[in-house]
Amino acid sequence: MTFTAPFKAAWARSIKDVRTLARIELTDRSPLFGSLPATRTINLASDLLITPDSVTWENALTGGWIRDRVPYGATDAFRPSTGSLTLVNRRLSFQPDGERIANLLHQYRWKGAKVSIWIWLMDLSSFSDAGRVVKDFIIDGIEPSETEITLSLVQRKD
Repeated sequence: MTFTAPFKAAWARSIKDVRTLARIELTDRSPLFGSLPATRTINLASDLLITPDSVTWENALTGGWIRDRVPYGATDAFRPSTGSLTLVNRRLSFQPDGERIANLLHQYRWKGAKVSIWIWLMDLSSFSDAGRVVKDFIIDGIEPSETEITLSLVQRKD
């Protein structure tokens, strides 16, 4: 986790106006959808917002967790963090009418895609001050349903 001095100061003032942000970087388009962009970055949030750098974060995050699995007293081995994100299966602004996030599961390869997660405080004036919780998690599993999509995340696999 990385927190700048402006983030810490904003956190100390108030934690009432907090958003979770997640960026999913899809880099491998299915050859069946050649008319789509080869890569797609999806910016999602727990509530619709536009950060000071003019990036729109769409309201589609409904839950998730992050876990570090380090046994008490362990000093000999790295154990990767794991996590999850739950997305509302809804239409995103770049999608045509009638499509939802689930359509992207067929259009791009999600497994192995990178995910970064931040905490955003609404009174911050620069995105560089967002509290980075995780950088470059990778999607390890996908559980879609009619109403939501749960992504299983892992820090690394080696």
